[in-house]
Amino acid sequence: FHIFFKASEDEIFETKKVILDDPLKKYLPGFKDSALGKATLLQLITHTTGLTNKRPKSSKLLSRHANLIDHLINWKPKRRIGSRYVYSNLGIFLAGQVVARVA
Repeated sequence: FHIFFKASEDEIFETKKVILDDPLKKYLPGFKDSALGKATLLQLITHTTGLTNKRPKSSKLLSRHANLIDHLINWKPKRRIGSRYVYSNLGIFLAGQVVARVA
């Protein structure tokens, strides 16, 4: 992902297709009513959304991106988004979904 993100980064940010202070729901409308929908892209890539690195245990969730996205849409934060750093592959996964969508 990091290679893809870096390769796409210049085009996406220079053309302002993506603004880091925009909420996730702007780019992934399925998150419109989700707690994560309010998280900014900057919070996703700086690991301050409150998502943890603990992946869902269900192999069904991990078998398709759509299942994982549905799981994340229904995720409930334990703390205020933006209040604490916790490394999360899931946040990077969502940032990657945004990059893929706008690239």
